[in-house]
Amino acid sequence: IMTRYGSEYSPISNVSYARVPIQLSKGWNLVGFIQDEKMLLTDAISGIFDECISVWTYTQTGWRKYIKGITDPMINDLVYMKPGYGYWINTTGECSWEFGGVINPSPSREMRKPPFLLYGKVTSDSIIEDLNITLRSKGMVVDNYNVEKDAKYKDYYVIEVSLGDRFLEGDTAQLYVEGIPVGAKVLLGGIGTVKRHDITYMSRPVRAELFQNYPNPFNPETWIPYQLEREGIVKIEIYT
Repeated sequence: IMTRYGSEYSPISNVSYARVPIQLSKGWNLVGFIQDEKMLLTDAISGIFDECISVWTYTQTGWRKYIKGITDPMINDLVYMKPGYGYWINTTGECSWEFGGVINPSPSREMRKPPFLLYGKVTSDSIIEDLNITLRSKGMVVDNYNVEKDAKYKDYYVIEVSLGDRFLEGDTAQLYVEGIPVGAKVLLGGIGTVKRHDITYMSRPVRAELFQNYPNPFNPETWIPYQLEREGIVKIEIYT
């Protein structure tokens, strides 16, 4: 015998029952959406809107999210809440949500948590097409993103950083476009946080320039980026 949580009547007794709201604690809550049909997210969280910071879910195409205060539709791409999906809901305090149920993941399988999301507009002196953007931290590649003319995000880049053993909140990172460092360094944010960081890429350097190696100090390797105003032979000498 199976109980239908989203109906107004119990299939066993055929009498109405009182829905028991789920209690959400302050911070991150892993919950299920208990309804028969999908619902607009704004309607589903209307009862906890004041306490809700963000809602994330992982699908076959990657993370979808709603983050209060973000107006970019390319970032806030979670429109509906659907039955059978698990959701991470971040709240400012304890609250009661009427459409959810508790998810108890298997002890042998840890549910992935929302990433730190870094995004921004890419401005260039040429057509933005097939630009490779790399985020590096601690001498390692955090993630890559290719900006393409007809891509989903157009002339924006979006990088998701899974926080864990290798990369932590507060780590310093640097963006590279086609191997050249661009913009100021950024600090990785916490789980489920979003930071906008616009960058400018000049495909035609106006002067030859040697950039700071990264990381420094380094072990066992370092990157030594440079740019040339015109094609030529390059010789790099390293002392001590």
